[in-house]
Amino acid sequence: MAAQQGLPQTAVAVNLKAIQNLNSYIDGVVALEQGGPYSFSSAVIDIEFVMAFSSHSKGTMTATTMSTIPTTNTTNTTTTTTASTNAAQPTTSRRRVELQVPQIQMSPHQVTTHVYRQVIKLLRMADLSIPKGVNLGTLENAYNDDDMNQSPTSSSDLNEEWIVDQVFQNERRQRPMMTRWDRSRDRFLRRINWTKFDQVYERALRDAQANLETRGLIRNNRRLRNQLLAKILSHVTFLETVQPLERLVAYRRLLRVLDEHFDHLQLESFGRYWENVQISVTESRPYNTSSSALRKRRQRHLETGYRFTIHHDNSVTVQIPVDFQNDELIQELYRNVRDFYEWTQPDYLGLEGILEEEEGLM
Repeated sequence: MAAQQGLPQTAVAVNLKAIQNLNSYIDGVVALEQGGPYSFSSAVIDIEFVMAFSSHSKGTMTATTMSTIPTTNTTNTTTTTTASTNAAQPTTSRRRVELQVPQIQMSPHQVTTHVYRQVIKLLRMADLSIPKGVNLGTLENAYNDDDMNQSPTSSSDLNEEWIVDQVFQNERRQRPMMTRWDRSRDRFLRRINWTKFDQVYERALRDAQANLETRGLIRNNRRLRNQLLAKILSHVTFLETVQPLERLVAYRRLLRVLDEHFDHLQLESFGRYWENVQISVTESRPYNTSSSALRKRRQRHLETGYRFTIHHDNSVTVQIPVDFQNDELIQELYRNVRDFYEWTQPDYLGLEGILEEEEGLM
């Protein structure tokens, strides 16, 4: 990834360390899957890396698009459009993912499923694609032929899942030969938990209806809007090296940035994320932080003091320098908000969870 994105040597060194930590994690997992000794000494393994964003990455919006976003007044519209244009400059972002190690009592199959989700999270945070053909359906099927051949022992056992199993078992007997695709399709459909599917579907409909009924409720209500902003600022912490006056100014600037770019940063849509994110403000940067100097640093893919960390419990910490500039702060927050929001949701797995075996793996 570093070679493809043309990152400097400092970033390459950070990413090399991340690869070494990931290899250590994989080695311990392979040993567990093969029945070897438990070699993990900590509950999580940190994978910290630097990635580059181009002006055409998914976190960028054009000035024309930005001008259509509704805001509370004309001044906010102009400010948002200008900030979006400035935010189109290429930049790097430092992210850290805490991979939770498997528990010692897990079976080899549970280890595989657990690690699969950790790696998926890491790939998503690194903005890397998941290999084709790799999904939850590739995990070993919990059902075996012996279970499928058994009839239900009572009427309470005659459920929809068992009926689906029998239908596909009968189809298999009638076919002279099944292709690899047929077997894959049958295995996929047998794994669907139809009860959970109905629950997810109904919940999605309720959420969509609630979203339509409450759209703009917080943004257009000054009291609720101020409550949300206050909740976000209540999670701001400072390093001891940051002076009291700098803290006061940073609070004021953060409040104005979040308020003026309320829609652009999706504070209402991603309210659950914003209410829980931890913001850590660090000391001033030791290099020139003028607009031209920072633009040159971004063009050279040098870091600018921001770091986004997703912890093993899917909580998020954002690290920003106290001398941040409004446009670069908006850029960093907007680049990362969607990826991190998805993983902070307890029901993020969504329809994928329907395919889970009932072994308490989720």
